[in-house]
Amino acid sequence: MTQKQTEAGSTLLAEIIGKDTTTIEKKQRVKKAEEDFGFFCRTYLSDYFYTDAAEYQKLLYEVADTQSLTVTTAEKLKTFVNEKYHKLLKPTEKLAGAMFIEPREHGKTVRWSFAYVLWRILTNRSRYVLLIGASGDSSRENLSNIKTELEENELLISDFGDMKGDVWREDRIELLSKSCIQAKGAGSSMRGTRFRQHRPDLIVLDDVMKDEAIESFTQRNKIYRWLKRVVFNLGKNSFLIWVNTIFHNDDPISRLCRELEHNDLDRWIAVRLSCFRPDGTPIWSDYWTAEDLAEKKKTLGFAAFSTEYMNEPLSDEERIIHPEWIEAHRYDTLPPQSELRYFCGVDPATGKHDRTAICPVALHKNSGTIYVLPPFAKTCSETETVKQLIFSQRRYKFTLIGWEDVVFSGIYANYVQKLAAEEGCYLPIKKLTVGTRSKETRVRSISMLIENGIIRFPCKGAENIITELTEFPMGAFDDLCDALVHAVNTCTVDTTNFAVATNKLKSTVHKASSIINKCRRSL
Repeated sequence: MTQKQTEAGSTLLAEIIGKDTTTIEKKQRVKKAEEDFGFFCRTYLSDYFYTDAAEYQKLLYEVADTQSLTVTTAEKLKTFVNEKYHKLLKPTEKLAGAMFIEPREHGKTVRWSFAYVLWRILTNRSRYVLLIGASGDSSRENLSNIKTELEENELLISDFGDMKGDVWREDRIELLSKSCIQAKGAGSSMRGTRFRQHRPDLIVLDDVMKDEAIESFTQRNKIYRWLKRVVFNLGKNSFLIWVNTIFHNDDPISRLCRELEHNDLDRWIAVRLSCFRPDGTPIWSDYWTAEDLAEKKKTLGFAAFSTEYMNEPLSDEERIIHPEWIEAHRYDTLPPQSELRYFCGVDPATGKHDRTAICPVALHKNSGTIYVLPPFAKTCSETETVKQLIFSQRRYKFTLIGWEDVVFSGIYANYVQKLAAEEGCYLPIKKLTVGTRSKETRVRSISMLIENGIIRFPCKGAENIITELTEFPMGAFDDLCDALVHAVNTCTVDTTNFAVATNKLKSTVHKASSIINKCRRSL
């Protein structure tokens, strides 16, 4: 063999070995990418994932990939979650859905509405994926990013092949792997949605309410009902990932969290995260240092930062009634009945979808302390309202029942008295003039009475009114807040011989008003 032939043979052998090495590396890379979502992101999507995944993100990957929450993973996640939200982390073997409530600018959309969907499709874990955003435009933008990677990412195409199918629209793509990704906007028609024989097996919800819709109870209700009736019924074996930041205590994801907390939502979990761990350190320190977050807080202000980065939409600055005030003055048992006089406040419904709120209280004759009794709040008919008032009147024998005197509700009060009288029960309704005072002003008028323990709440039975007071003015309801204000005002207008209690109440209110006015003048 000549030297030339020897050199040619060596070159050919080197090419073969090189190709084999490249093939082996490719197979190893693809195999690892199929098994490890984090590796897939770092390898194929390095323009997006240029820092290592935070520990909490890896735990979320595990939950999503296994569609389960083990006891071990739940305990690890609790180190990132405020203790009051630990009950949302219920170990579950076969999850129907997971709510990943992450702070703003912590990569949730890139991670879940883009990279995770791409990974699920390329590794044949999903056949039909639905991307749902607040609008069709927002979800189509995520799909557009996925399309770009499938069309232009050379390493991705080399390792997983050209996947472009015949249907390649801005709202729907069908891949050669016989899989499909579709983009939809919140509230859109989806009944009967399918791809070939497949119903959606993965549904990713991403901040499904527009900013301007958050403040509207009607819009919150509309999206909540749509989610329950339509999205949650798109496929028996669908797995839902809902990524969101909480902007309102009554937004749809907050409602589901409450259902989960009260065991009314099966096979779901919620991971409610702040930008800070319970120990005060950042949850993603490689990207958001403590200094970065402090600067962001200074830029946004406390209220916006609390909502956007801490998932606590009602800040302490905005909160009128603080939970710790109520907790400091709870009562287990009432004083002897002979030392009490009973009053009540009613905030009547003004429309068929409004709630009627009834708040009974017990006034201690000597100290002037007001004990809040278990209240009633419900959307109900006039007949049911009358029945509840008759029941309460016969139980407590109210001295007076405070009723807001506006045009409609004043007439309603007369009607309710008439119906009760026909049942042999005479309701001592006292119409109260609210005037031009706003609801916020009315709630503020009792805030110092609560703070100083003049108004006290039971250890059990008043959870609904406590929630309303501590979430006001951002909570879902505020009917009981007004009912309590009416009850307190009724105590002070009682013209019977309980002068000591009345004078003490008036004195406290006067002092509170003086302090508030001084503070206002100093601002």
